[in-house]
Amino acid sequence: MAIDRKRLLRRLWAIADRLFGKEKEEKVYSYVSFVYEKERLRELTDEELEEMVKAFVEMLSENECPSAPNEWRLIKVLQKKLDWTNEHLLNYIKKYARVDHPRFLTQYEAKIVIAAMMTILNGRKKRRKNRSVRNEKVV
Repeated sequence: MAIDRKRLLRRLWAIADRLFGKEKEEKVYSYVSFVYEKERLRELTDEELEEMVKAFVEMLSENECPSAPNEWRLIKVLQKKLDWTNEHLLNYIKKYARVDHPRFLTQYEAKIVIAAMMTILNGRKKRRKNRSVRNEKVV
């Protein structure tokens, strides 16, 4: 069975994007250099390319464990600090993580939600601090 090299490359880059984000090119080429001692992806044989895709899929599955108890604990703590109802949290997760239900959150997506919630919380703290400073100046 012939391997569709273009499809494999597209899959590799899609997985690398999920794994490494903006640093994907640097990480992919350093992996090629370290593991296969080659400069470019073109120099890899079909078997090596397929092996690399399998390795990246394995890394992705390790990184995207849906049951992320630590992340869920932190999300619940932030929910209490933000004084959000469960419905508010569910709608927020659906909108910003783009998942149908929070149980489908991956670890990566949970971290994005946590970062966004932290930003909201920090913004609220700054606003409260600014209000108290303004009130002190008026008095």
